[in-house]
Amino acid sequence: GRMVADPRLGRSLFGFAEAFLRQGAAVVIGATGDIGTHLASHVAADVFEHLASHPEEPISIALTRARAKIAGGVDVQRATDDQLRSLIYAFMFVAYGNPMTRVGLPVLLNELDGSP
Repeated sequence: GRMVADPRLGRSLFGFAEAFLRQGAAVVIGATGDIGTHLASHVAADVFEHLASHPEEPISIALTRARAKIAGGVDVQRATDDQLRSLIYAFMFVAYGNPMTRVGLPVLLNELDGSP
């Protein structure tokens, strides 16, 4: 999600999220810095799990709840370096775009498995 300079694109700053939003995405979840793939997959799984059980809630709420879940599992007084890193990295994920965007995830899952 962070902005980068790439002279090949003919502009001074450009970002991953901006590319998707310009192509019509209503919301993009991205990180503001380098995040390990393990944590990224963990946050994504938590977001999708929440959306599957709460389809009426916006994507931004699902991301907030995923971050809260990680934060709730860390005792900052006794945390290891890896736990603190996960806590900090979790809050580097940002929802760009319309914060009220919802996903029809249950409908999508039904279409994928052939259910009505």
